[in-house]
Amino acid sequence: MTDETTQPEPASDPDSELVDGLFPREWAFCREYVIDHKGVQAAIRAGYGKAGANVRRCELMARPRVQAEIARLEAEAIKRAEIKVDDVLRELKVLGFSNIRDVLSFGPGGVVLKDSDTLSAEVMATVAEASQTISKDGGRISAKMHDKLKGLELLGRYLKMWTDKVEVSTAESPIPLSVLEQLPEEVLMMLAGLAPPQLPAENMEPERLEEEGDE
Repeated sequence: MTDETTQPEPASDPDSELVDGLFPREWAFCREYVIDHKGVQAAIRAGYGKAGANVRRCELMARPRVQAEIARLEAEAIKRAEIKVDDVLRELKVLGFSNIRDVLSFGPGGVVLKDSDTLSAEVMATVAEASQTISKDGGRISAKMHDKLKGLELLGRYLKMWTDKVEVSTAESPIPLSVLEQLPEEVLMMLAGLAPPQLPAENMEPERLEEEGDE
């Protein structure tokens, strides 16, 4: 009779093989990132260790294949939602040209909120908050609109009504704003001297870092 013992299988490396051009945890990071754009939390949810999640986020976001996959996923999400430029501009116009008198009236007799059932959908979209408290001393009525100036600012930028003149100088030459706007967050952090420390280059394989300490 042969004495057979079951040997445990060696732990598999979660990033041992490329799948559709990405390592499994890179693939998971991309899908987690597009949910809320929180890189550190996306790295943790993708299976990277909490201790080095911020560094992992920076490394992942600097990889062209990861950037390309995130861009592809976001483009798909926009297509599924059928969001068009006209839709966004229409909403920004509503916010930018909103008027507090659309939702309340005030005068010597006090402040009176208008009945929400009488307000149009566009006017309702401009209201961030409406509340009323009643106390023995009289109470309080409050109405808060969404940021009107922000809506106008975004509209103006889209229409190129003004341009911020921003220059970041390198040893060679200034970097135009149009170029800066296209750079990833990690590159901007590096230019500003705020980039987090990178892991040592030793023991690195091409396009991949050892995942020690992530378990």
